[in-house]
Amino acid sequence: MLFSNIFSQNTFIPDDNFEQYLIDMGFDSGPLDNFVLTSNINSLLEIFIMNSNISDLTGIEDFTALEHLQIDNNNITNLDISQLSKLRTLVANNNNISNLDISKNLLLENIFLDNNFLNDLDISKNLLLANISFINNNISSLDFTNHKDLSIVKLDDNNLNTLDLRNQKNININIFSVRNNPNLKCIFVDNITYSLNNWINIDATSFFVETEQQCKNALCKVTVDSFSDINTCDQYILPTLINGNFYTESGGNGLQLNTGDIITSSKIIYIYNIDPLDITCFKESTFNINICELPSTSNNFFPSFFTPNNDGINDLWLVKSNKKINKIYIFDRFGKVLSSPDPAIGWDGVFEGKKMISNTYWYQIIFNDNSLKTGHFSLLRK
Repeated sequence: MLFSNIFSQNTFIPDDNFEQYLIDMGFDSGPLDNFVLTSNINSLLEIFIMNSNISDLTGIEDFTALEHLQIDNNNITNLDISQLSKLRTLVANNNNISNLDISKNLLLENIFLDNNFLNDLDISKNLLLANISFINNNISSLDFTNHKDLSIVKLDDNNLNTLDLRNQKNININIFSVRNNPNLKCIFVDNITYSLNNWINIDATSFFVETEQQCKNALCKVTVDSFSDINTCDQYILPTLINGNFYTESGGNGLQLNTGDIITSSKIIYIYNIDPLDITCFKESTFNINICELPSTSNNFFPSFFTPNNDGINDLWLVKSNKKINKIYIFDRFGKVLSSPDPAIGWDGVFEGKKMISNTYWYQIIFNDNSLKTGHFSLLRK
């Protein structure tokens, strides 16, 4: 005759409130003895233990089949879920958790840990994370670059100084909030424009950036001038700059241009400014100069000089164009407007009753189709 001795395996449950919950749910029988039959708990798929005044969740490691664990509103300080390899959802809001290892929970999709005392959380192994909320902790750094399924990201009231969301799937993040993180300056994202248009719950002191260099630029105090694109049908004269220098290529490269230089062909102009004390601190703006050509006909005449000597010959600077003119402005070499003559009458070389001296002057002609023509001419007095 063969005899078989069957020994029942028990799980140690030191917290009486935890054990009482198991008794109330029918997974254990009274009285309280700090043990529960392991076979009663190791096949459970989910448990919800809220508002139970539990401070010690020792024993949870034997709930090996758990997929969903919710333990809101308790007094839990230490939580060991390293044996819960099937866990997909962890909700542990309003506890006292300061350290948590989730490196073994590779199937974790949803994790909510609001109002705890977490200083750090390594999420590098949890690549299936979709919905996370770590509001009101003390987390300083998070990197989601390998998390392609993110949908909800709530990180308000932390101590973040580094946040990287460049997962190439930012358009799938429907809820995003990182308010009240005073040390968070740069939020790394896939596309700055998209984030600005869709993620408004950030601090005024935070910036969306795509690269480390953009982060440095956002933080540096250098300013740079900017101009609207220019559309003209003649040469263009580069205006005065206050902050920066003109270049033909990005990054302060190519040919450096100067105020007053004449541009005769369409091109992109770069304005680049750098902090002389920190070469990593710079800013740049660009504008397009689009130069077209007016039709070459006898109706177009833009005098290169005139001689206002009252001799009846070339006394007026008078233009002709096959395109209807809206406005004409005449400037001195410092950019001061001297006249806006009637296109049909022209300029007589007088400013505020004073005859202007022989010199070179500049003009800007605005046509009715909003195209421009700029250039210069000579005033000659004999």
